[in-house]
Amino acid sequence: MNDSNTFCIIPWIHIVESTHGNFFPCCNSRNRLPIEKGTSINDAFNSEVYNELRNDTITNKKSKYCEVCWDKEENNIRSYRHIYNNKFNELYNVGEEPNLSYFDLKFDNKCNLMCRMCNPSNSNQIWKTIDQYKNENKKLPSFLKPFQLEERHNPRYKNKKEELLNNIYSIKFYFGNNNKWYIIQ
Repeated sequence: MNDSNTFCIIPWIHIVESTHGNFFPCCNSRNRLPIEKGTSINDAFNSEVYNELRNDTITNKKSKYCEVCWDKEENNIRSYRHIYNNKFNELYNVGEEPNLSYFDLKFDNKCNLMCRMCNPSNSNQIWKTIDQYKNENKKLPSFLKPFQLEERHNPRYKNKKEELLNNIYSIKFYFGNNNKWYIIQ
């Protein structure tokens, strides 16, 4: 794939936009990219800050947007970076231009689950739990504390439907049963 020990394929093929309109390199990142809300997915993917992140991945710089992986690797735990580099290696060859092959776009936070590794942007059940703790004057569990001051407005992005349709032919799908990538045609 790449000789860099910081290389991650994700910024070369993927981007995440939260229900709040914040952008992240992947769903595991704790740090938002400084890209203005309302920016199109393509403009965010091709932004200067995202290009800097890509450059970091090939010049052995550990980006702050990837701290989750660096923390895991420092503790000798297999990181998402290693998993993604292996899983998505067919989608990008070093030296190619970045190619948005898949993205994570959420239209709202409605979810009937409350996974511990998730956040309120992706699960309204987490907000309900935070409210319940507050209403009962109970101390929040440590995994919920970072979210207590987060924005609650979860707009539904009607204009995102058009963006999704405009990108549909470059999106690839992975089917785990036979380990093959399929392109919509």
